[in-house]
Amino acid sequence: MRHWKKLTTLICSAGLLIGIHQPLAAAPRITPIASGPHLLGGVQNGKWIDAETTAQQLSGGESYRTYTTTGQIGSSKGSAAEPGIFCYGLQVLSLNPQPKTSEFAAIGGSHNPLPRKLRAHSINTPVYRQAVADLLRAQGIANPDVRITKIVRFDLEGDGVDEVVISATSAQLNTHFHAAAGDYSLVVLRKIINGKVQTLPIAQNYYPKATNDAPVSYTIPAIADFNGDGKLDIMVRESYFEGVGLGLYTVQGSKVAKVLGGGCGV
Repeated sequence: MRHWKKLTTLICSAGLLIGIHQPLAAAPRITPIASGPHLLGGVQNGKWIDAETTAQQLSGGESYRTYTTTGQIGSSKGSAAEPGIFCYGLQVLSLNPQPKTSEFAAIGGSHNPLPRKLRAHSINTPVYRQAVADLLRAQGIANPDVRITKIVRFDLEGDGVDEVVISATSAQLNTHFHAAAGDYSLVVLRKIINGKVQTLPIAQNYYPKATNDAPVSYTIPAIADFNGDGKLDIMVRESYFEGVGLGLYTVQGSKVAKVLGGGCGV
């Protein structure tokens, strides 16, 4: 009986030791997010992760779905990421096949990045042209030349209420190295908050007076649910003299937050 108790104790102790030394579960894989050759970052366990951290977990061969503001345009395989040549902190990769447009989002992972449809509006819709004109006047541009480049309607939060995102850029902004008086570029969101329509700025630059600064223009490559939380997010591309940048923005109520960003100027 004494030997039996001792053997039982040894077996239980061994079982505890085995349990203690069980390998830990692997950390959740990062869902990478890219646009063009730029790795913007990723999402891991519901959190936004920067590009350098994301790049460390990519070995090449990852699957991406590619999206614009019209919806999904294809799928690709991605290479491993590596540092950009000229810009500190920039990570670049290649996609195969490469989308035919330069403005798109490439999203890894397995969640559905587009749970609700995006619908394009005419850039000549009077109510939105008036909204942009009012905004420009409020920024000191007395006689605005309204040049809307894109209008997209979508249900951002899945609550059955639509939002509208608008991009607009003055006609001459991209034709010279310095901003002229009256130049501007913007991306704004029209959203109903407490029963009233509000215009929330996402990215914007206004030049009521001429300046020697290089002007920045903004466009919208894609709108999608990038992190799998069921809400749609807005990707913005910024272009300037020999440079390009990207930003990913979330909207919570009346608050707009930039959650990922990066770029490179030569």
